[in-house]
Amino acid sequence: MCMIYLVGERNVLITFYSSRVTGRKNNVRDIIKNLIIYNESRLTELQKNFGELFENEEAVLDTILMNRIQIQDWGKRPLGKLTHDIYKEFMERKD
Repeated sequence: MCMIYLVGERNVLITFYSSRVTGRKNNVRDIIKNLIIYNESRLTELQKNFGELFENEEAVLDTILMNRIQIQDWGKRPLGKLTHDIYKEFMERKD
């Protein structure tokens, strides 16, 4: 997988440990960029302003990441598990 290190508020260092993920570096970077740009307050704002499009903040996050992070939905889109793993690790490192 990869390790995500938050260095300051906007700097991220990503270390890749698996050749399986190495081929997906661009996907990983894009996911992390979106997680930084669309923070929790921004997700709340989007859900509030576009409530007719999103039933909850999780639906907004799925749209931003262009994937599903829920385990039961991994098979519905490519890279579902990878997106989930990055999201989970990013949120753990953020706190």
